[in-house]
Amino acid sequence: MARRPELLTRTWFVAKYPTGMEAVAEATFDDLAGPGRPHVDASSIRNDLAKLGHIAKKVKVYVDQHVAHAAATPTANVPTYAELVSASDAFDSLLRRYYLMIEGSSLLQTTPVKQYPFLRPLAVAWVPND
Repeated sequence: MARRPELLTRTWFVAKYPTGMEAVAEATFDDLAGPGRPHVDASSIRNDLAKLGHIAKKVKVYVDQHVAHAAATPTANVPTYAELVSASDAFDSLLRRYYLMIEGSSLLQTTPVKQYPFLRPLAVAWVPND
């Protein structure tokens, strides 16, 4: 998106809305791109990525060393709860913003929802005893 922001145009965005909702679409695009702008600005996309990277850096370093790659000698400290919440909130905010920008609709919820019966796979013996 940052390399080709001119593809996220006002015209394209407004066309996603139903007939009669053009004023809402225009106002929404103004909020996303800036009043009257023809397309989203690449610098705002880069700023969002940088902000997310900065906020989530400690979490990413920890995950890279301890979860994703299981480093032989990990050095990252465990992120604090506040750091996890901050990273999660930043991601949530950007997810909502870019989902709206691309889909033209908003997400009501971004928190995963348990699908029932979610414990059923644990009730089946998957590995033979022999």
